[in-house]
Amino acid sequence: MGSSLFNAATLTIGLAALAVGVLAAIYARRALSLAKRHLEVLVVQVAPILAAAHDKFSVSYDGTRINSPHVCSLKIQSTGKHAIGSVQFDSSKPIEIHFGVPVVETLNAAATPNEIPLPELAIIGERLQVFPSVLAPGYIIDVSVLTDGQPEPSISHHLVDTKVDLAVSRSQVQRIESGHSARVARS
Repeated sequence: MGSSLFNAATLTIGLAALAVGVLAAIYARRALSLAKRHLEVLVVQVAPILAAAHDKFSVSYDGTRINSPHVCSLKIQSTGKHAIGSVQFDSSKPIEIHFGVPVVETLNAAATPNEIPLPELAIIGERLQVFPSVLAPGYIIDVSVLTDGQPEPSISHHLVDTKVDLAVSRSQVQRIESGHSARVARS
């Protein structure tokens, strides 16, 4: 009888120690885990300015002819629990959105909420750069660019401790899929 009591007490102490160990591991993981930062770049729309090529009609910007003008609208938003601060931009390198075709100009850029200043934006060839700034949770940058050719956006970044996603709206997916099938049919 004494040995069964000893085994029951040992088992109880072992289970209690296991429970404390599991709780300590969960607490440590939460306390030491990386901050929950998330940046989402959403391609809202890609639209040609001209529905079809026309010999008598052309588009130019600041005196330069644009052969295949398109407007690409993006929504860049901080959707995480914590702000993406300037320190997350490794070596102050900007976020770069690549379009695969020349970017002529930024047509529109606005931030929500309005009280927070818009980060510095720059166009370098086929890329739009978003320079380091504080992107608070819920902060949204709406930007539209004029491109010469149908853009196919991609993103590169050097953000630390931040998840970054490039997403495409449903209507844009349908437009891209129909464009690809039309290109395949013409081949």
